[in-house]
Amino acid sequence: MSETSDGSVEPTRDLPGADPVQSAFQTAVDLLESERCSLLLREHGEPHLIVACHVGMPEPLVPTIRVQKGEGIAGTVYQTGHSLLGRIAGRTFVSVPISTSRGVEGVLNATNRRGGREYSTFELEIAVKAAAHIGTLLDYERTAARDPISGLPNRQTFEEALEREVARAERNRTAMALMFLDLDNLKAMNDRYGHERGDAAIRAIGTIVQRALRPYDFACRFGGDEFVLLLTGTAEAETKAAVTAISARLSDGAAQESREFPFPLAISVGASYWPGDGKTGRDLLAVADARMYEHKRGKKSFSQR
Repeated sequence: MSETSDGSVEPTRDLPGADPVQSAFQTAVDLLESERCSLLLREHGEPHLIVACHVGMPEPLVPTIRVQKGEGIAGTVYQTGHSLLGRIAGRTFVSVPISTSRGVEGVLNATNRRGGREYSTFELEIAVKAAAHIGTLLDYERTAARDPISGLPNRQTFEEALEREVARAERNRTAMALMFLDLDNLKAMNDRYGHERGDAAIRAIGTIVQRALRPYDFACRFGGDEFVLLLTGTAEAETKAAVTAISARLSDGAAQESREFPFPLAISVGASYWPGDGKTGRDLLAVADARMYEHKRGKKSFSQR
């Protein structure tokens, strides 16, 4: 966020929960009486933190900040999960972790208290409570953005993430890939055994996908029996290797889970790569979808029966 003329803040990054997080950050700034305050959060697909919200930071500097674990004060808090109250360059500061159900996912920093006053353990406790509230908001937003059956993010969340990743790939000249998955026999399972059994198959595929992904990949239930995976990398060779490895893990997982079902969990898959197969998210989805149907027609199943 950047500071406006009335001292309020607005988002600098399109992050999940931007509106409620913006309000929570503004409240923290007011309570801490901070003239220089920042909220660092993990950017999707990356281990580092970026500036999601700020007051009093040089605007040209904000987009360049990447905080790694163990790097500086914020990086230390990010790594350890422990709050800090200290002094740097003659000014006191507070730095506290933003924790969610997934662990530490950000850091709230405040310094330059108005009037030149110092921070104490009282203000540190305020910052801890503000950080806890922000973590709760992030968890809530994540839950609301998930498909309730598969446990994966829903289509809208994925499309927003895809738009961000395409923009980042263009900006940084990095690589990315999409994998389009289809559960081949879901309709037959629903027709013969009922939708409860079909829902169980969707849940199983959601579990298989989550286990197959690397830490910084992204997946969603696209709709019905379709799933989409978004893989990022620094080079095309890396993303192609990831597609191959994840395909193998999906196949193994489907074979194992099939023991619990009257039908094999057969998966068809197609992949597309940026920028060779398309420059937009829509183009990449169309190519991956077409290749998935080619695979469905050409093979009985992606999984080992």
